[in-house]
Order: sequence, then C-alpha cells, then structure tokens
Amino acid sequence: RHEEAIISYDEVIRIASDDATAYDNRGWSKHELGRFEEAIADFDEAIRIDPNLANAYNNRGWTKRQLGLYDEAIADYEEALRIDPSHRRARVNLQSAKMEK
Repeated sequence: RHEEAIISYDEVIRIASDDATAYDNRGWSKHELGRFEEAIADFDEAIRIDPNLANAYNNRGWTKRQLGLYDEAIADYEEALRIDPSHRRARVNLQSAKMEK
C-alpha cells in the first residue's frame, strides 16, 4: 500500500514540484516502510516549500524520534505547535519524546 502511495506521490510531485503536502505524504509513506532518511528528506523539502506546514514538522519529529534523535524531534514538535497550537498529535508526541529522552 505504501509503495503504491509513493508511486502516486512521485507523479504528483513530477507534475507539481511545489506541492508541500505531496512531499509530506510521500515522506510518511517512506517512514512507514522504515526508509527514515528518505522520509526526512521529503519532510525537509515540504518544509522548505511551506515553512508553515505544521504536520511536516510533526512527521519529521516522529521520524527523528524513531532514530533516537530526541532533541531534534522535540524541536520539530515545538515548531509544529508554534505554527499550530491546536495540533494535538504534536502536543502528545512532544510530551512522549520528553519522557523517552
């Protein structure tokens, strides 16, 4: 399922290379397949295109957390919450990362 999603997002990105959400979603599919470094690269690109895409920060934080990069993950969750204080997943993830650290 995630491999198929990546192929679909590749096509969207080919057509609209400035689609930050497509990069964010493709990154999440790569995350789910354990391709963490590739996922982070996609989240980085999503953030470069749209620095206010809170979900990309949250997803990048979650991926960095899987790699044990807790300080970087916490910074991403905090940025997601700065952009969107109502982002519940980022709030929960921030608290969990602080406890795991």
